[in-house]
Amino acid sequence: MWLLFITIFALCILVYVLGFARKIKLWQNVIVYIAMFFGALILTFFGAFLPVAESLIVAAIVLALYRFRLHRERKAGNIPPKQN
Repeated sequence: MWLLFITIFALCILVYVLGFARKIKLWQNVIVYIAMFFGALILTFFGAFLPVAESLIVAAIVLALYRFRLHRERKAGNIPPKQN
Protein backbone atom coordinates (compact mmCIF):
# COMPACT_ATOMS: atom_id res chain seq x y z
CA MET A 1 0.00 0.00 0.00
CA TRP A 2 2.91 2.36 0.72
CA LEU A 3 4.40 1.68 -2.68
CA LEU A 4 1.07 2.59 -4.28
CA PHE A 5 0.92 5.79 -2.23
CA ILE A 6 4.46 6.80 -3.20
CA THR A 7 3.72 6.04 -6.86
CA ILE A 8 0.49 8.05 -6.85
CA PHE A 9 2.11 10.97 -5.00
CA ALA A 10 5.06 11.06 -7.41
CA LEU A 11 2.77 10.89 -10.42
CA CYS A 12 0.56 13.66 -8.99
CA ILE A 13 3.63 15.86 -8.62
CA LEU A 14 4.73 15.05 -12.17
CA VAL A 15 1.31 15.85 -13.64
CA TYR A 16 1.14 19.08 -11.62
CA VAL A 17 4.57 20.21 -12.79
CA LEU A 18 3.94 19.28 -16.43
CA GLY A 19 0.49 20.79 -16.71
CA PHE A 20 -0.36 23.29 -14.02
CA ALA A 21 2.68 24.62 -12.14
CA ARG A 22 3.36 28.34 -12.20
CA LYS A 23 6.07 30.42 -10.58
CA ILE A 24 4.68 31.02 -7.08
CA LYS A 25 6.16 31.86 -3.72
CA LEU A 26 7.77 29.15 -1.60
CA TRP A 27 5.06 29.12 1.08
CA GLN A 28 2.38 28.77 -1.61
CA ASN A 29 4.32 25.85 -3.08
CA VAL A 30 4.45 24.21 0.35
CA ILE A 31 0.67 24.54 0.71
CA VAL A 32 0.12 23.07 -2.77
CA TYR A 33 2.31 20.06 -2.01
CA ILE A 34 0.68 19.50 1.41
CA ALA A 35 -2.73 19.53 -0.25
CA MET A 36 -1.39 17.17 -2.91
CA PHE A 37 -0.13 14.85 -0.16
CA PHE A 38 -3.58 14.56 1.39
CA GLY A 39 -5.17 14.20 -2.03
CA ALA A 40 -2.75 11.38 -2.81
CA LEU A 41 -3.83 9.66 0.41
CA ILE A 42 -7.43 9.69 -0.78
CA LEU A 43 -6.44 8.58 -4.28
CA THR A 44 -4.48 5.69 -2.77
CA PHE A 45 -7.65 4.25 -1.27
CA PHE A 46 -9.36 4.57 -4.64
CA GLY A 47 -6.25 3.20 -6.32
CA ALA A 48 -6.59 -0.09 -4.47
CA PHE A 49 -9.71 -0.83 -6.54
CA LEU A 50 -9.61 1.56 -9.52
CA PRO A 51 -6.85 2.28 -12.08
CA VAL A 52 -5.75 5.60 -10.55
CA ALA A 53 -1.99 5.15 -11.01
CA GLU A 54 -2.47 4.03 -14.60
CA SER A 55 -4.63 7.07 -15.32
CA LEU A 56 -1.97 9.36 -13.86
CA ILE A 57 0.64 7.69 -16.06
CA VAL A 58 -1.49 8.37 -19.15
CA ALA A 59 -2.04 11.98 -18.06
CA ALA A 60 1.71 12.45 -17.53
CA ILE A 61 2.49 11.02 -20.98
CA VAL A 62 -0.08 13.26 -22.68
CA LEU A 63 1.17 16.37 -20.87
CA ALA A 64 4.81 15.49 -21.60
CA LEU A 65 4.02 15.09 -25.30
CA TYR A 66 2.18 18.42 -25.29
CA ARG A 67 5.10 20.19 -23.60
CA PHE A 68 7.58 18.60 -26.00
CA ARG A 69 5.60 19.68 -29.06
CA LEU A 70 5.06 23.18 -27.65
CA HIS A 71 8.80 23.52 -27.01
CA ARG A 72 9.57 22.30 -30.54
CA GLU A 73 7.07 24.72 -32.11
CA ARG A 74 8.42 27.66 -30.09
CA LYS A 75 11.97 26.75 -31.10
CA ALA A 76 10.89 26.69 -34.75
CA GLY A 77 9.35 30.15 -34.32
CA ASN A 78 5.77 29.15 -35.15
CA ILE A 79 4.50 30.16 -31.71
CA PRO A 80 5.61 33.34 -29.94
CA PRO A 81 7.57 32.88 -26.66
CA LYS A 82 5.63 32.62 -23.43
CA GLN A 83 4.79 35.97 -21.82
CA ASN A 84 5.32 36.31 -18.04
